[in-house]
Amino acid sequence: WNNASNWSAGVPDATSDAVIASTAANNVYVSGSASCRNIEVAQGAVIEIGSGETLNVYGNIVNNGSFDASTGKVNFAGVSHISDYMNFSDITISGTLYAPSTSIEVKGNWVNNGVFINGMGNVQFSGQSTISGNAITSFYNVYVSGELTSHPVAINVKGNFLNNGTFHHNNGTVVMNGSTNQSVGIGSVTEFYNFAVSNPNYGVCMTSDITINNKLTLMSGYLNIYTYMLTINNNDPMAV
Repeated sequence: WNNASNWSAGVPDATSDAVIASTAANNVYVSGSASCRNIEVAQGAVIEIGSGETLNVYGNIVNNGSFDASTGKVNFAGVSHISDYMNFSDITISGTLYAPSTSIEVKGNWVNNGVFINGMGNVQFSGQSTISGNAITSFYNVYVSGELTSHPVAINVKGNFLNNGTFHHNNGTVVMNGSTNQSVGIGSVTEFYNFAVSNPNYGVCMTSDITINNKLTLMSGYLNIYTYMLTINNNDPMAV
C-alpha cells in the first residue's frame, strides 16, 4: 500500500480514493497504518490488511473482489457506507458507519466511539469478540456464533438476538427496542445481566431458555416465554 509506484496518482490518503483494479499486477497489502477516502475493490482484485495493521477509511467501501480484513483492523473515521457483506477482524467506528442490509461478520473486537446505522442487517460475531467504546451501539440482528463479551453499559437490539455460541453479559444491559416481532434465543442458553423490552406493538418471543442474573425490565411490550424456561437469579422483588 505505502509504495507510491504501485499507484497511478501516489499513495492514497484521507482525501483521496483508492481503486484496486482487476488488472493490478500484485495483491495490495496494508502494512502499518494506511488511509483513504473511498475504496473500491474490483472483481478479481485483492486487498489484505496485515495482522495487527490498520486501514483508516474516511468514505465508502465497495467490494466486488476480495477485501481481506480477517486479521487486521478497519477504522471508519468519516461518513462511511459498506455496500454488501464483509468480514472483519477488528472494527473501530470513530465517525459514522452505515451498515449494509445483508451482514457484517466480526471475528475480533467492536469499538464504537461514533455512530452506527444498522441498515436492518446482521452483525455476526464469529470469533472471540468484545463490544466496547464510548457510544451505545444499536444493532438490528445480533448473531453470536463465537464468543462475545458485551458492552459493560448496554447494547440495543432492534431485531433478533440469536446466540449459538457463548455470550458474556459483562454486567451490562441488553435492550430489545424494535418495532416488529423480535426473538431472543436459538441454540445456546443465554445468560443476561439486565434484560429490557421496549417494543410496545409486538414484544419479544423466547426461542430457547434464558437466564437473567439481575433485572428484567418490561418498559413496554411483553416477553413471550412460550414453553421455554425463564430464570431470574435475583430474589429482590424489584428484579422484575
